[in-house]
Amino acid sequence: MSASERQLAEDKATREAARAVLTARLARVKGALDQRSIGARIGTEALGRAKATADQTMTIASENRWAVLATATALAGWFLRKPLMQWAAPISDNVSEATGEEEIGAEETVAGKSGSPWQRLRDWTVRKVKS
Repeated sequence: MSASERQLAEDKATREAARAVLTARLARVKGALDQRSIGARIGTEALGRAKATADQTMTIASENRWAVLATATALAGWFLRKPLMQWAAPISDNVSEATGEEEIGAEETVAGKSGSPWQRLRDWTVRKVKS
């Protein structure tokens, strides 16, 4: 047997061994897919990760209750700002009448005329609620 024939025989043996490994892997994949589909595997993995994230979130939230409460309060205040301002407008009008403060319109404060900082803030919030 010549060297080229010997090399050919070794190459064939290597090819057959690689084919056997590939066939075995393919059979394992087919068997695994018969048990559960890819969609079911993805769903299970996503559900597991979501549960882990929820557990971690709950742990962090229980350790930082005040931060969570402050954040939730700030978000609620932001989303309810217009109804809260409409509810508070009569109260602030009554306070300014009782103290005798002169009402400064929004146009005057924008034009640069002076007013108390609280009055300018009130005027600004009223403008924002109306817009």
